[in-house]
This record gives sequence, C-alpha cells and structure tokens, in this order.
Amino acid sequence: MAGNKGRGIAAILLVSLLLIPLIVAPGCATWQLKLTDLSIAPEEATAGETVAVTARISNIGFSEVEYSAVLAVDGVGIETQNVTVAPGITRVLHFSLLAEKPGSYKVTVGRLSSTLTVVARPAEFELISFYITPVEVTTDRTVTVVAGVNNTGGSEGIYSAVLSVDGVEVETQNVTVAPGIFKTVTFTLTEDKTGTYRIAVGRMSSLLTVIEPIEVKYDDGTKDAVWAISGMERGPAVRFSPSVSPFTIDAVKLYGQLYDTEHMERLAQLQIRDKDFNILHIQTVPYASFKLQPAWLRIAIQDIVVAGEFYVVFYANSLAGVGIGIGGDLSGTNEHSETVSNEKIVVWFAQGLAKDKTNWMIRVMGYPTPAPGDST
Repeated sequence: MAGNKGRGIAAILLVSLLLIPLIVAPGCATWQLKLTDLSIAPEEATAGETVAVTARISNIGFSEVEYSAVLAVDGVGIETQNVTVAPGITRVLHFSLLAEKPGSYKVTVGRLSSTLTVVARPAEFELISFYITPVEVTTDRTVTVVAGVNNTGGSEGIYSAVLSVDGVEVETQNVTVAPGIFKTVTFTLTEDKTGTYRIAVGRMSSLLTVIEPIEVKYDDGTKDAVWAISGMERGPAVRFSPSVSPFTIDAVKLYGQLYDTEHMERLAQLQIRDKDFNILHIQTVPYASFKLQPAWLRIAIQDIVVAGEFYVVFYANSLAGVGIGIGGDLSGTNEHSETVSNEKIVVWFAQGLAKDKTNWMIRVMGYPTPAPGDST
C-alpha cells in the first residue's frame, strides 16, 4: 500500500511541473542568446578606409530578448546597438569602423574578438606645377625645366619624373617624397636645332621655341692687335645698334688672352649699359675663364632686354702685362669702339692703337624680344 502511495505522489508532482511555464529571470535573459560569426572586412585595411564589422546573434530561448551589442576596439566602446530578438530568430549585427592610424587592434563584440590590422596609405603623387625658363631661346642656350610634385598619400615614396621632348623620353629623375611634402625636380635641356618643341613632365607640358641667335659685331674676326688693359675701372667699350628692337641679349663674346697664371683669383667685370650709359647689368668674369693664347670667350647673360642702342663695357681690373688683353681689328673704320674710365666714356687712351681704325673684338648674341602674348 505504501509503495503505491509513493508512486502516486511522484506522478502528481511531475504533472504539476509540466503545467508550470518556463520563466527566465530578467538578469538571466542573455542566457538565451548566442553570439557567433564575428567578421571584419577587410581584416587588413588602409588608414582612412571604412571597415565593416558583423556578428550573428541567435535567440535559443523561449521568449523575446532585448540585447545591447557593444563594438569595442582595444577595450574602448565605439558603438552600441540595441536589438530585440524573438525566440528562434537569428539577426545580423552590422557596425562600421573607421581605420585611422596604422597598427594592430583587438576588435570585440560581446565575448567575440578578432584582430584588425591598419596599414598606412601608399604614396600618391600629384604633379601640381611646371614651368620652362626661358620659353624662347637660341640654339646655344640651356633651358631650365622645373616640375613640382606633392605626395598626397600616407607613406613616403619615390616619384619618377620623366622629361620628354615631343613625346620622346630624354631623362628620368627619381625623387623621394615624404607624405604631405612638396618637392621640385629640375632638368636642364639644350636643343641645337631650331623649331618648336613640346616639353613635358608627366601630364604637364609647355612649348619651347628655339631660334638661331643674332650676332651683332663690328670686327671681321681677325686679330690685328691686342690691347693690354691696365688700371682699375678702365677698359674698352662698344656701342651696339642691333637691327631689331627690343633685343634680348643672351651672351657676350670677347676675343682676349690671359698674360700670366699668377693672378687666376682676380675678377674682371662686364657691364651692359643703355644708350644713355645707365647700368643695365653687371657680371664678374674670372681671369681663369681666359686662355694664355688669344681666343674667343663666350659669356652667358641672363636675358637682358634692351631697346635701341646699348653699350658693352669690359674692365680687366689689372696691371699692364699681368692681366688681360682684348683683341682689336684694324682693317676697317671705327664707328662703335670707345675707351672708358671710371664709368665714363673718355678721350681715347689705348696707346699705340688709332681710334679711327680700331674695332674692339667684342660681340653680342641674342634674339628679337617677343611682344607681349607672343610667347607660348
């Protein structure tokens, strides 16, 4: 009897438990949720790139649950999403994360974690300036080409600047540029044939016009005498009357010689003056530029523009016999040569040389000055 009674009580208790509904205490609600499949795309991102972070959340319980999903990077909360998940439902959590600085980071959602690697942006180059100087030259002149490049990327890189003439590559220069830094690349170029050329570096270009130089001279090229110039600020001068005006001077030629090698450190002086004898240009000329035997010396000038007549003056700044001599042509009539002392044209003092027959062997090279708007 007792055994039957016990089995009856157990049966009643089992029925009673089946009739009681499943209740999850509020604090235990997350026991019904399961986080899985944490994904970071891409796992290696470039600085400045947006990264997608996803995870799945499943409700394996019997009641609806609200859950606060926190995206954290190295333990610091970045974003929170509040979701409600019904029983038996799986939802996908979507987060966006900005990859800012290069490095390795631990990314977590709940108890799930993964690693995000951020690398610096590669070097990105932008050519932002380009110019040629001068844009019109004679065949004996060198042109300077300058290109400016900026690194807009996030890493140091090497920019290959390619200089081309009419689409043909002629020179390449490699320059290292740090991020956010602007650098220039300089080329020099000489064209020995006349014409118009398209000069380019990268996508930037400009036109270069090359013309034959005009030589203005009053000697016949034959040296009949040499004047050994003595004294400071004393020397020959030639008045030039080019056939075109305005005229751009890009070189002066002197026929001269050096008398000794003991004063190579000395400097002579070349001056260009306008028709009223006002200074337009002063340039030093090293004694070392001259040879011990008479010869032509070409002195490059940085494009001096003159209108009408002008003078070229040469001061040797030396003592007789130990300095520089300038050649003279005695074959014709002198209409342009003078002697100068202390910044003035003075009475002829070149001893042994007749003024009416002596043409100093000094010449100028240049070209017609383009009118405004004519240059390309």
